Amino acid sequence: MNPITWLKQYTQEIQEQIAGLNKWRCVVDDSQLIHFLSEHQQSDNNILMSVIPDFGTRARNIDDALLTPSTAFYVLKKTDYSAQNHDEFLDIFIETFDQCQDIVIKILNDATSGCEVIRYVKPESITITPVWGKSSCNGWVINVNLDYPL
Repeated sequence: MNPITWLKQYTQEIQEQIAGLNKWRCVVDDSQLIHFLSEHQQSDNNILMSVIPDFGTRARNIDDALLTPSTAFYVLKKTDYSAQNHDEFLDIFIETFDQCQDIVIKILNDATSGCEVIRYVKPESITITPVWGKSSCNGWVINVNLDYPL
């Protein structure tokens, strides 16, 4: 399966399976992500955004050449800063981190069951990094690397 087609389907599957994720998008880059986030409404919270991967290659020889896609999944919540105190602001990170943990668990479970492209995930590459103030959205980004056969 084409990895872009797969990512689009997988993002939708994650959104449907993880409680509290009410909307999803698959985007090309950070500028498109910001464009969609600027249109995102608080009533649509929380949103899952995946980024089409960059593709590198890795090989010892021609016979074992691999694509090495690097992608990201954002879990974000649109925030009205005037309507909350600092503790409520931190609650956004608690809520969205719980969703990120569920996504990472899903990725690892799907990888061990041989699920499509995600079976090529490099578990040691997974990182979860906080995101603050991205088009008035806050949460986390999960970065994932894979070794995908050509």
